[in-house]
Amino acid sequence: MNLYWIGARQWDIYNNEMFSGSITRYGKENGTHHSFCNNGITDNFNEYVNAQIHQIVNDEDDALFMFANEKNAYQFGKDIFEKSICVNPLHIIESMNDKIFTRNFFSNCVDTPNSILIHSKSCINYKFISEIFNNRYSSFVLQEANGSGGVRSYYLSPNCTPCIPSDISYVLVTPYFYKKTPVNVHIITSDKSYIILPPSVQIILNRFNYSGSDFIAYSNLSNQIKCKIFLCAEKIAQKMISIGAKGIFGIDFLVTENEVIFLECNFRYQGSSFILNKGLIDAGYPSIFQMRYNAFYNNLTDISNDIYYTPIPLSSFRRTKWNENITLNNPLEIVAVNNTESASPDKYLRYEIFNTSILQSIEKQEEQNPY
Repeated sequence: MNLYWIGARQWDIYNNEMFSGSITRYGKENGTHHSFCNNGITDNFNEYVNAQIHQIVNDEDDALFMFANEKNAYQFGKDIFEKSICVNPLHIIESMNDKIFTRNFFSNCVDTPNSILIHSKSCINYKFISEIFNNRYSSFVLQEANGSGGVRSYYLSPNCTPCIPSDISYVLVTPYFYKKTPVNVHIITSDKSYIILPPSVQIILNRFNYSGSDFIAYSNLSNQIKCKIFLCAEKIAQKMISIGAKGIFGIDFLVTENEVIFLECNFRYQGSSFILNKGLIDAGYPSIFQMRYNAFYNNLTDISNDIYYTPIPLSSFRRTKWNENITLNNPLEIVAVNNTESASPDKYLRYEIFNTSILQSIEKQEEQNPY
């Protein structure tokens, strides 16, 4: 195939021969690889992708496209959609990215947190919200249905009243859990089978900001918790198959003591996908891109469930101007460097990759000096 990758980072397709080229937000402008952060034409990423993708179609009749976020395959015109592979129906994509829908959809097979949907003008009254939850919790998380990466998530407590943007009509209100471990799991489903990939502990700063992943830290969790996470992921995979959802997606869990609580589904590649992909390739497995392709057009039966227990000896830190005060040892590698301030809405700088666990060091530093 003459296949192009459309996603965040050129480095995502590390050591992968499936792709002829790419259009990414961060990368190097090099032949068939096109990078938004190096362009001098537009500050709008979607405009850049639209121009590049149509230029490729004009020059190469056999070009095909694989999107990191399948929803984007629908926004560049019918001609591009027909050349896009591994794309689910839009109603599945929209539903699986909706926090309210997924908590209801999965609530009969996994534990979900107590939550309510309420008008945004009502949710900023702490006493009112606390009474709804019978005064059992000291603080709350307010979220838009389709936010990701901590964006459009807000904290409510007796001493903190958030400012909710006027374009948000309703929010999902959930108790804020202290002393919790956020875990992300990649799942790949086909029409009849599924694969649960090795999970990671998410690095979250300032309550909500996704700042990297630590696969080594996950390996330090108890076997009991690892088994519970696997069983929960299996149940979710089976539910996804029941509605015809295929491909790769991420599940966020909260681990509190001996509980595993489902939070949300992200129906796309994750922030940790690129180092998971590197770890799997280094361990002798096919890339997650090949597995995704097989989920749609072949089968997944040649991958053993043992892949879940594959050690991924890597961690990553998403460096931004907001967390430059975090100091870490020299990274194994620095990738996806942002060369243009306008390329990122949150002042993203680069990804730093390590072959050691970085979670405890970061948590200790944030505790001492919150950024």
